[in-house]
Amino acid sequence: MFIRKRQSSRRPSYQIIQSYREDGKVKQRVIANLRDDSTLQEAIDTANAQVTWSEQALIRIQQRKETNSRNRSNSESTYRYFMNKYEYWQKQLDTLCSVKEIPSA
Repeated sequence: MFIRKRQSSRRPSYQIIQSYREDGKVKQRVIANLRDDSTLQEAIDTANAQVTWSEQALIRIQQRKETNSRNRSNSESTYRYFMNKYEYWQKQLDTLCSVKEIPSA
């Protein structure tokens, strides 16, 4: 495994890449996108912060929903949005934590 830097028009992004052989040919697959983080630990820290932030947002929305029943439809869509965000970052965090070690070049 190694970290690949991709340069886009806006900014560089980083990916964890795994090489493997299939039918005698060397192929590569993306294990995780690190986005702006250039190291695995930075990516784990970012994902962990996003999971925590999403959890706090969900708690605040739930509390608002319980006290204010007028805007229930608006709070439902907001709740679903942050739940999707939470699930995405939790999956990203699980993937990053499953990567044991990336050998340094």
